[in-house]
Amino acid sequence: MTIAVGYKCFDGVVLAADTEYTWGDFKIPGRKLFTLPHRENYRIGITGDGSVDFIKAYTETLNECLDETMTDRGIKKIVGATLRKFYRDHVYALPDSEREGYYFNIILGMWSKDGGFSLMMSEKTAVHWNHEAAYVGTGAPFAAYLMDSLNRTHISAEDAALASVYAVKLAKKYAVNCGKDTHLVVIQDHGKTFCMDDRLYGDTERFFDRFGFMAGQLFSVMGTQYFTDDDAKMLLGDFSSEVMKFRQRQKDRSHWRDLLSGFDV
Repeated sequence: MTIAVGYKCFDGVVLAADTEYTWGDFKIPGRKLFTLPHRENYRIGITGDGSVDFIKAYTETLNECLDETMTDRGIKKIVGATLRKFYRDHVYALPDSEREGYYFNIILGMWSKDGGFSLMMSEKTAVHWNHEAAYVGTGAPFAAYLMDSLNRTHISAEDAALASVYAVKLAKKYAVNCGKDTHLVVIQDHGKTFCMDDRLYGDTERFFDRFGFMAGQLFSVMGTQYFTDDDAKMLLGDFSSEVMKFRQRQKDRSHWRDLLSGFDV
């Protein structure tokens, strides 16, 4: 099980997932988010829940079926066709009693030169495009609760990335079999792709913890008879200061690094 999220913004596509594999009673770290090689006309990232080995294998299969000159429409056709064939050849070919552990669902984020940004979510072989937000795995309800409260019309990819880190953090804290580190990728215009530096993951999670603590402090005292205007100004000043400090650190683009243009699996 897992938490994987996708978000389509006006300036990019964000994909994020936890990195905990569960094998019986064992929990080990492992990747659940993969990118295909950068091509001139498009860039694709894939994450999901279920069998990670099959998600990786499907990603490799899809890459083999794509070529440099494909259009947005052609890519979307190939994505659906290869997913149905992969299920037929590898999942449905198994005996009924063995299939349960091999099902998987994917979230696919894409930039294409003729189609802009797209986000797809699958349910086994059913493919659904035109999503603004997508969540799969045991942690999906936590991500949905947080991400659905955001203003989808004007949110930037950078802000959605920060919110995605917190959504994954909530899932890691409260959902079964979600854990380890967070992995996040942002795909922007012309296929330029970034992933977060480890420092920004930790700083973001600590900020949201601090944010929640300070909000709790404020709400717990604001209704008491001893709460004065000066108290309000002090707490709100501290609150604002924490936000501004975090935003300043977050603007340090050295926390972001270019993702290699190769096949990142």
